[in-house]
Amino acid sequence: MVFEVLSPNPRIGRFEDRLRCFAEYGVPEIWIYRQPDRRLDIVSCRDGHAAATASFTKHAPIRWQVLPKLSRSTWSMLG
Repeated sequence: MVFEVLSPNPRIGRFEDRLRCFAEYGVPEIWIYRQPDRRLDIVSCRDGHAAATASFTKHAPIRWQVLPKLSRSTWSMLG
């Protein structure tokens, strides 16, 4: 699992390139926190490619594959 907090002004390459690299190396899920929107996007990967994306806002319970028994909201984890 990878957790990335996106910056409005990234300094290290393009996010799309990093996402592709994570998927190719077999990372099953990539969590992307978008601070200005207070939104968490979870990208599920299969066979070296991004397969699906789910978005979770402030109080919505997060559902993920890597830790299926953990039930929290974006707000409870990241405020």
